Amino acid sequence: MKRIISLFLVAILPYIATAETCKGETKDGLKVGNWKCYYANGNVSQEGNYVLGKKSGVWRLYHDNGKIAGEGNYVDDKEQGKWKFFDEDGNMMLEQDFG
Repeated sequence: MKRIISLFLVAILPYIATAETCKGETKDGLKVGNWKCYYANGNVSQEGNYVLGKKSGVWRLYHDNGKIAGEGNYVDDKEQGKWKFFDEDGNMMLEQDFG
């Protein structure tokens, strides 16, 4: 199962890594509140919430075509619970439980 997740992340990371800009607020040098990152084409690449510089709550990842690529929950900057991953057409490919 870890191999499948690794292969999926290798396939999806180029989309996330090409995000040009991220927008959100900082407080005392730490990211806080809702943040969005964008591809060069203007589509959102990822969005979610930060609490004191750590990812917290539901995060969504997107393919550069605007379709959802992944969705799951962060607690204290770590993946928690069930995450779902989707192909570029929006079809669910994998569901992973991070405990």
